[in-house]
Amino acid sequence: MDRDIVSFSEEGDVLIIDLDGWDGDPEQIQGAEQEFLDMVATAEYRGVVTDLGEVSLGKETQEHIKRGWTELIEEAGLDRFAYVSVGLGAMATNANIQTDSSVTRKAFNDRTEAVEWVRSS
Repeated sequence: MDRDIVSFSEEGDVLIIDLDGWDGDPEQIQGAEQEFLDMVATAEYRGVVTDLGEVSLGKETQEHIKRGWTELIEEAGLDRFAYVSVGLGAMATNANIQTDSSVTRKAFNDRTEAVEWVRSS
């Protein structure tokens, strides 16, 4: 997994996934998905903020999000997921994820607001 494409950090009890270098190709983030599951299995996170930066969400990317990310979110067992992007990327990502009602998701244009929202649970 290329650290210029995907990086993980923590802001207290919130896991931050930074995808600012991602061009939307699902193959670029394959290793990151397993690393995400490993991280949430070993730490007590309140939720996750995924910063998409300016990624372009083409049809293939949206299909990958719908299938792959929905499964990851359910497997992670966390209650809150926030998506941050410039423009409509976060809203499109949020709309493509289809989880059960116990998971709350929200789209933001600002990472700080997203972190505060995750912590407000």
